[in-house]
Amino acid sequence: MKKKIEIDIDQDLADQAARYADIRGLSLSAVVEQRVTDFVSQEIIRELVRARDPDDIRSEERLPLGTRWLGKFRPAERHDQDARYRYLSDKHLR
Repeated sequence: MKKKIEIDIDQDLADQAARYADIRGLSLSAVVEQRVTDFVSQEIIRELVRARDPDDIRSEERLPLGTRWLGKFRPAERHDQDARYRYLSDKHLR
């Protein structure tokens, strides 16, 4: 079940997000939902690690590798002329 929400963000950020969604053939809602899901998942894992040992300042280092790097990389800016890149981007980025 979906719930409609309203958020206030900077106009430039809203424009950039809309372009990002358009380039990927997604709705802005889908992009926001995915990013929130990624953020919440990452925070839940962090809290679980901290709960095991809240005094361990290295708890961030103990996160799974994929979680530590989540959102750190951006897709390469390439044109759709490269068939291999097009295949991989369709498979993994959309």
